[in-house]
Amino acid sequence: MKFKSKNGFSTAVFEVDPNLEATPSLDFCGRFLKLQTLNSPYLANYVEFTRLASDSSKIALTTEHPRGMPLSAVLPSLNQKEKYEITFHLLSALRYLHSEGVTVGHLLPQNIIVDVSSRSCSIKLIHYGSLYLFGRNIFDDIYNIFTLTPERIMKIRASQKASDLFALGILLVCIQMETDIHSEYTFSKYWQSLTSILLQLSDPFCDTSIGDKLDILFQNVYDSQNQSKDSTIHSAIRNLLKINPSQRPHLTTVLSLFDPKPKQPIISNDFPADIQLHLWKLCGKSIERNLIESKFIHVSASVVMLSYGHPISRFIIINDKDKKHVKTHYKIFIQPDDNFHEAGRAAKEYLDHKNILRYRSGCNEFERCRSAMTFTSQFERFVAFYEDVYHGRKALSADTPNSIRAKIWARRLIPKGLPNYLFYVSNNSLAKSCKHQLSLDLPRCHQYDESMTSAQIQSKVTALIEKILAVSPDSSAYWQGLDSLIAPFAILYANDLENGFGVVFEIIQRFTPEYFTRLSSHALEESLRTFSRLISYANSRLACFLRVNGLSPSTYAVPWLLTCYAHVFAFDKLFRIFDRMLDRDASYPLAIGISILEICAIDLMDAVRGDEAFKVLSNVSDIDITKLLTYSDRFNENIPATCYYRKHAEPPHRAPNLTVKYSEAEDNELLVPKIHPDDFYQYFGRNDAILVVCNGESTHPQIVSIPLNGFNESFENIVRKKQEDNKVIGIISNDEQLSIKTANELTDCSIDRVCVVDSSWLSFQWNHNL
Repeated sequence: MKFKSKNGFSTAVFEVDPNLEATPSLDFCGRFLKLQTLNSPYLANYVEFTRLASDSSKIALTTEHPRGMPLSAVLPSLNQKEKYEITFHLLSALRYLHSEGVTVGHLLPQNIIVDVSSRSCSIKLIHYGSLYLFGRNIFDDIYNIFTLTPERIMKIRASQKASDLFALGILLVCIQMETDIHSEYTFSKYWQSLTSILLQLSDPFCDTSIGDKLDILFQNVYDSQNQSKDSTIHSAIRNLLKINPSQRPHLTTVLSLFDPKPKQPIISNDFPADIQLHLWKLCGKSIERNLIESKFIHVSASVVMLSYGHPISRFIIINDKDKKHVKTHYKIFIQPDDNFHEAGRAAKEYLDHKNILRYRSGCNEFERCRSAMTFTSQFERFVAFYEDVYHGRKALSADTPNSIRAKIWARRLIPKGLPNYLFYVSNNSLAKSCKHQLSLDLPRCHQYDESMTSAQIQSKVTALIEKILAVSPDSSAYWQGLDSLIAPFAILYANDLENGFGVVFEIIQRFTPEYFTRLSSHALEESLRTFSRLISYANSRLACFLRVNGLSPSTYAVPWLLTCYAHVFAFDKLFRIFDRMLDRDASYPLAIGISILEICAIDLMDAVRGDEAFKVLSNVSDIDITKLLTYSDRFNENIPATCYYRKHAEPPHRAPNLTVKYSEAEDNELLVPKIHPDDFYQYFGRNDAILVVCNGESTHPQIVSIPLNGFNESFENIVRKKQEDNKVIGIISNDEQLSIKTANELTDCSIDRVCVVDSSWLSFQWNHNL
């Protein structure tokens, strides 16, 4: 067939009434997720819901655009077998939608893509979920031969399902007549013909079908003598076009008329819909950019001006005297896809080539294949991700589609058995006081994100919190911040709460150790003290500034650590942070906090007063996330592992068996972290550390002894000179108070990378022959 289109994506734009948008019962996000879960060979998949940044009152819905042509374009060339198959498939598609509680309300030939092959014929509906998503109001001013039903004219109460059946009946008439009546038969003439038929009825609830009066309805167009009728199709039309909506039969009854029952051929794509969308985005502009450049936003609906005497104007004037125009239908924008198809071909070729190499030995398959094929880095990242989700997560980072990100996290985090078991046995309901506090917190939770206004998403957050707290009901407690931490997982796993619970459970266990318990103050205070010491270690000058201005971590870092920065960053940045964090240990949130302060250090220290500095710390959400993650990795690797040690958290992966202990005096007075002697000696042994000995002597070139007269400027200069190569400075003594005093004095002199060795000098000297 000529003009046959390849599969791609298409978009319809809707203008949402501000009053409609505010209606709490209209749950855009939840309904769109429901549309995405529909699984039928007759339906194109919905792939993206976009509120346009250029005009927040407009929403763009994007679906797959299957291979084939609109029904309106193929009507004149259909043979009787194809008519029969298309009719059956349309009935089956609408039956499936109705069984899932989805009504269409906007059934047009343009919304049906037909693919006719030599053997069989297949159809797919596109943009079928607009009414389900936005409600009836969005179609109140749409008037065409498919929406103008007898019940709408006679003001008879009827369900939307019944109206869908009538619209489908008219659509089947189009197929039977081989004509797109919607475009070729004037609406005024149709209105007059339909009203004349209805006016002749003695009883609007009589058993009469418009299917028996098609020659009157479509005067001069419908020729009953020359129409090539199929008795089965005609019976279906007659049943669907009953004037009384209550007498229109269930679609199962109509489908039972068909024998044989055609099968819809299964059409397999090279890549799933979400993968295809990701590849398409890699190849060109965004959905909104294409809409703007094509000026489609301004012409997304066909409009008819209402002149005096226009038949439909007499019908509308009852409801709206000021209405000057109506819409006949919403237009569909087919997204540009040239690059997409070329990329799809290249990606498929790449994967096929790798499959050939899989059975060859002697070299790394991925490297051999990459050297043999010529692709941009974007395509390499795409196919690496598609082929191997585990390794692909490193390649994709920011470009990962959220549907795939959810699978990655679930595979990466959830051990087999325990979380699934806990999900089903943890059924304690929330306490009344907890429910009350949660009802106050949720409306403020991630207010910037529209999906969080959804009642369905809020119910998912509540359900996950309830499950998490029910795991250990005697010790767990709800603290403000838990809602912010759980919200991104409620969105990501809205249709898979079991895996969502498993991921959240593992993240809370690893990265928020004992924070959400009745005795959480001990764990959180320990983390804040460790964080404060790490700031002194990484940037002593900044740490001194914060102390002088009364900005202890407890004044700004509690929501950072308590929520793993979910309270700070928007979801897009937060997902990037979690992507990286899942490969790190419990120390990583501390490294992120140090990185934030390091990036903001100049602005902080330029602040004249403490309150100005606090404003800087309150606006860290604008930090470039790539820069933040780069800094975080650097601090996570460069700070000795045991400096991160906390007794309430998992030990760092680099030193799983090494611990440090803080005495009461050290807990209260020490400004820098302690380091395990074995951990310190690793740096010392490779000449990456110097050791400052208080009240001790050694001739080792990496050891500096404090003179008897104590800390002075000369000693400070010696240490500073030796530290020019950015070495770790360990403080050690046989006197605990002397170690604390020396370490604090060094850090007050703006010397970085100072820590206290968790050992006496005698013991360390004996163990290492110093």
